[in-house]
This record gives sequence, C-alpha cells and structure tokens, in this order.
Amino acid sequence: MTGNITTVADLHVRLAAARTAGDRDMERSLVDLGALWAMEADLDIEFSHDGIHWDAPDEDEVSRADALVEKVMVDRAVLLLDPAIEAEYRRELQGQHYQALRAERRRQPSLAED
Repeated sequence: MTGNITTVADLHVRLAAARTAGDRDMERSLVDLGALWAMEADLDIEFSHDGIHWDAPDEDEVSRADALVEKVMVDRAVLLLDPAIEAEYRRELQGQHYQALRAERRRQPSLAED
C-alpha cells in the first residue's frame, strides 16, 4: 500500500493490512501514530476555545471551535476502538511526551513573538 495516511479511516485500513501481512514494524508505527493522534485530539478538545474573548465572543469563531471539538471527539473515539492504540494512548498520557505537547499548547507567546 502506498499513499499518505491523512484520516483515521486511512490509519485503520493500513493497520489492518499490516496485521494481516504480519508486518509488526508497520503495525507498531501505526499504533504509535494512532496514539499520537488521540493525544493531539485531547489537546485540541482542551485548547479549542483558547483565545476567544468571552466578553465579546465572535459567533463564527465559537462555531468553528465547537465544530473542531465535535470532529476530534469522534476521531479520538474511533482511534480508541483499537485495543493496541488505546493501550499505547493510555501509556503515553502518563509520559513526558504528552506533557511536552501539552506544555507547548499552553505556552503563551512573548511580546517578542507578537
């Protein structure tokens, strides 16, 4: 199989093919990718509404943030249907990599970056 993996469905198809072919290296890589996507989905959900000025919210901005949350919640749920992805995701949530991803999202730009 060739081509990019751009959707959760692509990932599941490739993962099934790797398992069928007995390609453990590819399976491991795809499980890791699925766990990373699930972690990114968590962060998208957590931080999707950051930056919205709630004293005068822009309705379009709020709608886009709400739509993002809805989409990534579905994607995360589908990713976690695979037991190997869910197990790796649970391990990663406790690790430094997740904490680093989260810290990067929380980081506020300095005045020099504005």
